[in-house]
Amino acid sequence: MRNILLSGLLLIAVGMQACKKEKIVIGQSGKEIPDISINTLKEFVAQKNSLSVSDVKYDEKHGYFSIYNVNTIKFETALSDFINSKQLENENK
Repeated sequence: MRNILLSGLLLIAVGMQACKKEKIVIGQSGKEIPDISINTLKEFVAQKNSLSVSDVKYDEKHGYFSIYNVNTIKFETALSDFINSKQLENENK
């Protein structure tokens, strides 16, 4: 019975993280920036570098996305690139 409850809680936790919506937060600079999920940024980094999403990992301790286990892209850089690409997409519509 305990295992069933723990499994259920795990599914709920995973589901809540997967459904995380993008929202606006205030950054340290005082600017409003979107709160983008790590998975969204992983997909963006993978697409930008013509890789599979499974090739991109996020090192939460150091704040880097790694490609083939090499820390390559800072979280802030990936976020900035993602925001800029979305702005360009919106301008080109």
